[in-house]
Amino acid sequence: MAPKAPSRVEMREKLRDLLEGRISRRDASLWAHQWVTADDAGVEDRVVWDALIRLGSADLGGEPEEYLYFESDFHAWLDEVEDAIDSPS
Repeated sequence: MAPKAPSRVEMREKLRDLLEGRISRRDASLWAHQWVTADDAGVEDRVVWDALIRLGSADLGGEPEEYLYFESDFHAWLDEVEDAIDSPS
């Protein structure tokens, strides 16, 4: 079973950590995989789940010029989470 699901605010902070270089792509991916690969992730918030799925693939590729996702993608993911925080449904 996975740890308690992160909140939207916690997702925003993790994405900011990645963008500001406080954590590596690999560390961000490993953090997200706690939920993404769990049999019972316990994530009920679709915004959080989508962000976890994306963050779990932040390190795909391997070489800096071969990554599947780039800083612009991370900004887009962050924007989606921030928009959801500002306009909860």
